[in-house]
Amino acid sequence: EGEEGGEGGEGEEGEEGEEGEEGEEDAEAMALLGIEKTRAAAKPAAAKPAKPAAPAAVPQGELPYAMACPTSAEELEELMAIAGPSAARQRQLLHNLIVGYNAKIKEENRGKLETLLSLLVQRLQRLATAGDATSVALMQLLCPAIYSIAIQIPAEAAAAVLRPLHQAQARWRHTRQAQATRGARLVALPPDGLALLALCAQLYPVTDFRHVVLTPCVLFAAEVRLS
Repeated sequence: EGEEGGEGGEGEEGEEGEEGEEGEEDAEAMALLGIEKTRAAAKPAAAKPAKPAAPAAVPQGELPYAMACPTSAEELEELMAIAGPSAARQRQLLHNLIVGYNAKIKEENRGKLETLLSLLVQRLQRLATAGDATSVALMQLLCPAIYSIAIQIPAEAAAAVLRPLHQAQARWRHTRQAQATRGARLVALPPDGLALLALCAQLYPVTDFRHVVLTPCVLFAAEVRLS
């Protein structure tokens, strides 16, 4: 019985020892878990992917790309006012306008470009009549714009140039007859007529023997010269 009691005591002590060791291990595990949680909380949160930046606001004064094609001289002047007095900005504005109404995009653009070309020719004549330095600078940017339209709609462009050319010729003949009654021998061609002659020489090859535009243009110039 004593041996059994001793064995029983030793067994109880052993079990208590094992339970103590397990308790210590659990405490250490809980402590480590607490440390890991603390470390995890101290770590910075993973960076979220940045949202794409919002498109920059259109700078004030930037020239538009989409605009209504003008149908009158007033509308054209309002459009040019957007670019201001700068010849470079007006050139860029006309470029944007002509590109937006390219004849290859829509068939109806041909009529709009023809109207625009006529308006540009009229503006060229008005600037030539003004004759100041600013007007001369603005005239220089109109010829490339007119040419850009003419290569897209050659037949319509020829008709649009011939109309003001014939009108200028009729006005000059009327002036010549009026001055001839007063004995005047030399009747100069006004600036708007000279601008038309210069435009025709820039649009078409002057070496053509017969040309739908240049032939009447040359005959008109010869008539003025011989007078």
